[in-house]
Amino acid sequence: MDRGVPHPSLQEARAVCRAKPVWGDLAKVYPFGEPLGVFPDGLDLQCVVPGMLQQWHRTTTGYWAGWVRYKIGGEYGGQPGAHWVGAYALDPRREGTTR
Repeated sequence: MDRGVPHPSLQEARAVCRAKPVWGDLAKVYPFGEPLGVFPDGLDLQCVVPGMLQQWHRTTTGYWAGWVRYKIGGEYGGQPGAHWVGAYALDPRREGTTR
């Protein structure tokens, strides 16, 4: 999905009838810049994670954001979370696929 409108509707909010699987690029959501070091036990916010898109909403600047549920740190059971993610950081995902 690019920075444009993910749906042809001009509505400001659009619920997704059934949650849709997406990939969320956390490096785009959290653009920290250059690493300060290597911390193997740290939280990886630079990876791509699978998530479920629940809803789209237009921002005040005209871009689209999706309400996404996902887990961070899946190799240790993961911590569930949900928040608004810019469309630029989301890509469609087919269930069962890996990146």
